[in-house]
Amino acid sequence: MDGALQGDSFFPDYSECSSGKAVLVHSTPYARRMYYHPEYHFHKEKWKDKRGEHDGNANARGEWYEDWLPGGSKDQDCQRVYKQIYKRITGV
Repeated sequence: MDGALQGDSFFPDYSECSSGKAVLVHSTPYARRMYYHPEYHFHKEKWKDKRGEHDGNANARGEWYEDWLPGGSKDQDCQRVYKQIYKRITGV
């Protein structure tokens, strides 16, 4: 397996934002497989191979979005941040 699941290959799609929908997109063909198979070895620390040294990602893992779904550890984070931004912009 070769490539990165972060950086330019990962981006938000705001095309339906006016209807309240935003989508997180991975443009790599293997992103789905990596997400649904958490048994893969994710590089959490710096690592080196024949192509050189690479940065790790301490948060790398499969099924990461589960935290953001109802009942997950981050399910209220978006609402909390939205309220902060709204208050800052409107002065409420």
